[in-house]
Amino acid sequence: MKSKILKIRNIPANHVVFFRMNVKPTEILSAILLLSILFLFLDAPFPTIGLITCTVVCFALVATPDRTLLEMNEQFMVFYSPKDPSECAILYWDEILSWQYVKQRQCDHLKVELINGDLHDSEVYFDKRLIRMLNAYAPGKEKKTGRKRKNG
Repeated sequence: MKSKILKIRNIPANHVVFFRMNVKPTEILSAILLLSILFLFLDAPFPTIGLITCTVVCFALVATPDRTLLEMNEQFMVFYSPKDPSECAILYWDEILSWQYVKQRQCDHLKVELINGDLHDSEVYFDKRLIRMLNAYAPGKEKKTGRKRKNG
């Protein structure tokens, strides 16, 4: 088994990350910031809305912490540990038995089961690109969530 938990400094250095998911949605916040700056140059009441939005978004971009949840490349995906910032789980695509995207109220989870029975869980935020990448690199391994119907 090549998949294992290791220190971040030991991740193979020759990989190119093509997908990274962070806690803070920087791209969306930047787009909202640009839009709020444009609002400053319009007629009332838009400058007030723009100033409030600009302030809130600047606070979110500068003051709130950010961390990487997961990364993907051609050979493997990496789940970063929320408990120990120096550790991560490296999961090779060919060793994945199944994966499941679980929606929950506070945040979604991606659960990956390896061929040796190990189960890895990462907090994620809905992103269609994430689902597409998983279907492309671990095709046919998605475990669907069963919904129970109430009989009434």
